[in-house]
Amino acid sequence: MSEFKYPTVDKVLGPYLSERFANFTEEDQAVEVEVPDTLPANIADKVRIDTDEGILQFTPTQEDLDVWSDLTDDHNIVHKVDSPEFAGGFKGPVLHGNYIAALAESLVLQYFEAHHREKVKDYFDGGILGSIKRFFTRRGVIGTLRYDFKEAFRPGQQLTMKVKDFQFKNAEDEDKDCMFSMECELLHPDSERKGKIGIEYLLRLPESPNLYDVLETEGLEVTCTDHVIMEQEELDTYCKIVNQLGKQIPFLFPVVRTNSKVLIKQFNELKQRQDFDFDTGIYHKYTINIYSGARKLKAGDRLVAHYVPISRMRRGIQKMRIYVTNEENKVLYEFNTKISLLNEVNNDEPSMIQIKDAEMN
Repeated sequence: MSEFKYPTVDKVLGPYLSERFANFTEEDQAVEVEVPDTLPANIADKVRIDTDEGILQFTPTQEDLDVWSDLTDDHNIVHKVDSPEFAGGFKGPVLHGNYIAALAESLVLQYFEAHHREKVKDYFDGGILGSIKRFFTRRGVIGTLRYDFKEAFRPGQQLTMKVKDFQFKNAEDEDKDCMFSMECELLHPDSERKGKIGIEYLLRLPESPNLYDVLETEGLEVTCTDHVIMEQEELDTYCKIVNQLGKQIPFLFPVVRTNSKVLIKQFNELKQRQDFDFDTGIYHKYTINIYSGARKLKAGDRLVAHYVPISRMRRGIQKMRIYVTNEENKVLYEFNTKISLLNEVNNDEPSMIQIKDAEMN
């Protein structure tokens, strides 16, 4: 019977990451990864995370929604306590979609750190597993997040998020790097439907392209921009709100900080021009892609959010992207979704969205 041999590190990690791992092992191993601070009990209890089982539970209050609105400049009326009823039977207040993405990052981060070693132990000799674990913990970040759930969470309703699948994929060939993938399930107390959050947890993010190269290639145009400076106080507030430990900038913070702000700014400009007759917009499905430049962000950096429509307005629905760049126009984040425009219901009669200009430009 032949003796089992582990594959070489470069066959598992790929050429780029195996080189980074070699450099990593030459570093001073006395320098340990920072141990996260412990959050105050009232914060840790609010967003409860069972790392062993991969379960997060959170019951938002209206105060939570208001704090998030202030933090992200998302003052959409559907998140307010006096939210009216809209055509189609939709009524707020409802939890922000970006809030759920931030909670997912908290769960995934802690679950990954606790469980990734068991997923890779069959690929590496036990003598280097300790270094591999430190390497993965140091480099691993969310690269892609896909959200899909048509149910809305309201104040007082418990949100439950569960990790349902966690996989490690080796490099396979010379053109790829290894990666982790995770599937989470969203449970709503008043619905049998189950939402999905798919996450690619990467060790190497794709290179940040120049925004205007992307726009030229795809024939797209920016219709609205806004600027945000990442303040340390905002970062601290964000980490406390979503029970995210550690000293590094949360990877999803820059995109959730900017996308609602520029989206609402674009809608306000459209309403002033009277291109559309609507009261608000909502979405149930979105994708976030993160690029390599996001690794270099720090408190005090200035971000630019760009609103880019990618299709004509059809039946009150607009497909759009928000690109978040640095001041050199390097893409750091890409947010994709479909916005549904809604009208408030008057006299208990559903109203149709009146579109005066069928193209957003």
